[in-house]
Amino acid sequence: MRGRALSSRCLVAGAAAVAVNIVRRCSTTSSASTSQQPEQSSSSSSGRSGSSSSSSDVAAGWSAALPHVPYGFPNSHPSLFAAERSGGMQRHWLQDLPGRIGSRVDGAIRVEHHLPSKADLWRSPPYEALREIALHTPYHDALKLVMEHDYRFLFSDLLCHAEAPMPHVLYEDFMKCLTFASLQRPPEEQFALPDAVLRDLLCLAAYHCTLDRFYYTSASQLFRKAEQEQRLSPAAHSAWVYVCTAAGKADEALAHAAYMDAHGLPFDADVFARMLHPSLTPAQQHLRHAQQTSRGVVLQRRLCQDMSLHHSTTAVAVHAMFVYCILTLQHTYKWEVLRSAAEMLLQLQRRHSTSVLASRPHAAGAAAAAAAAATPSEVIASRTMQLALSLFVGEKGIRWGPRTTKEMVSVMLTCEEVGSTVADVVFVLLRIRRNERTAALAALPKTSFTAKEQETLMEAVRRRSHRDETYSVAAPLLRELLAADSSADRCPDEAVGSESGVVRAVAALQRLASGAASISSTDALDGGVECGGHASTSLATLHTDGAMLPLATSSPAEVARDLLAAVVSLDSESTAATGTARRAGAASAAVQRARDTEEKERGALHTSLQAMGASASLSQWSMTQLRREADEARWRRQAPVAWISPRFVPE
Repeated sequence: MRGRALSSRCLVAGAAAVAVNIVRRCSTTSSASTSQQPEQSSSSSSGRSGSSSSSSDVAAGWSAALPHVPYGFPNSHPSLFAAERSGGMQRHWLQDLPGRIGSRVDGAIRVEHHLPSKADLWRSPPYEALREIALHTPYHDALKLVMEHDYRFLFSDLLCHAEAPMPHVLYEDFMKCLTFASLQRPPEEQFALPDAVLRDLLCLAAYHCTLDRFYYTSASQLFRKAEQEQRLSPAAHSAWVYVCTAAGKADEALAHAAYMDAHGLPFDADVFARMLHPSLTPAQQHLRHAQQTSRGVVLQRRLCQDMSLHHSTTAVAVHAMFVYCILTLQHTYKWEVLRSAAEMLLQLQRRHSTSVLASRPHAAGAAAAAAAAATPSEVIASRTMQLALSLFVGEKGIRWGPRTTKEMVSVMLTCEEVGSTVADVVFVLLRIRRNERTAALAALPKTSFTAKEQETLMEAVRRRSHRDETYSVAAPLLRELLAADSSADRCPDEAVGSESGVVRAVAALQRLASGAASISSTDALDGGVECGGHASTSLATLHTDGAMLPLATSSPAEVARDLLAAVVSLDSESTAATGTARRAGAASAAVQRARDTEEKERGALHTSLQAMGASASLSQWSMTQLRREADEARWRRQAPVAWISPRFVPE
């Protein structure tokens, strides 16, 4: 009898140990048994501290200072675009990681796992233990558990399972579980997956599309099935925009964002934060394996909510797409995304103007006024345009082709909502024309505006000059910059004449800034708003419902000085970025010279060994050792610039 009781106690103790091991992550507090043995804990901690200190010393000996990732965010103001910056690689956190792992003071990262005490185990909620069991049970056994007991709340945990398949297979498995579940409900309730599960499935598919764009075929099948079988929430639609962006389908992503905007669906804040954290998976976020990203996720959610209050859904989606391309270092694709958004905005404007003209002769007075008051949907937010201009300054516009330049300049001049100033437009056109005269870019197509496009843009300048006299002052220079074209279809005399026209316009603007000359209204806008001394009198009053209201305007000389100062400041930022790129190019040239020296030394050693009559095995061993030493030296040299991609910057 005594032996039977002892065996039963052993079985109970073993079962309890298994249960404690299964739910070891339900509580992070240490057990009472470990705190009752100070000698053992001190010895084990001393051993761990010794090993951790030795490992940290080894890591410090082999590690080098991590470089800055070339995202392109402006460096002049660190607080500017803080939410967008937080989604990238955290350089300082990665650099301090070896020291934080073995630190007893900083408890953010710990290697060991603490077992919960009995009291903590029995006080924990049952669903926490079920989630832990589902994570440590084989995948198909966990599906069977969900099917037998209708534990559909475990679907979000099965997404994080170590044996979980791809998202489109996960969706099929979840639907099979709901089909053969023990508890059956009405069909519209039985087969409805939670919104969070659908969102996480599509975000996981977007993560796989980031790694492999060909997964878009399976991801599109997943979305089409979910569209037929589920009631999609705004979060699921936002996740599909994420999938299209990750797969390189910018046009489809913009079209779906416009669909969401037309149906009044807001962009989901969680999906927005995940797009701005492209290296973060839903499983890592659900299991809280990336605690260092929590502050950035909160900032990005707040940014999405704030942008949703002031901008349309399409504008929020475009900003997320643009920042996603920056953080994934897709430097060409990011401008394709912005160019597609600009084309969509200009198309909406043309469609709106056509509908207004068509409604005027047929509609009544009130209907015509309502049609004229209706404005097209916003596509590019002012924050997105500000970030794009800062990237343009850093890259010196070398990734802007003719299509991108024409679309972006048209948006900057015709759309006041994007928040671009006339100094931005002047700098962009000056930078593009300067790049076209660079010898390294001479063979590329040139940006040429047709006569109709020039007239349309100058009409926009004339219209905006009624509210901002800076456009009146800059109108002659803008006209020359738009007309300047050094392409092959024009004769050399015309090309030289256009360049001299730009030079004359810049000189006239400088004379106006110094107060020595003024610009006439005929040269500026061909009969439009007057410039120079006449502009101050013509813009000094404003007509409002038949009343004349005085305006506090500046003199044309002051306006010209402010314009030139803004353009010069942008050019100085661009020059500073050029100096950094030149230093990076010098470093790469030094690496190439060192590599050539290694090849010469290896060849000299091989020749000397052959002359000495050494055996083939000794010669091979010597060459292997020399190659290994050369590889280690090269790794040490390449560590500071490990993830920096070289980029060309013109003179």
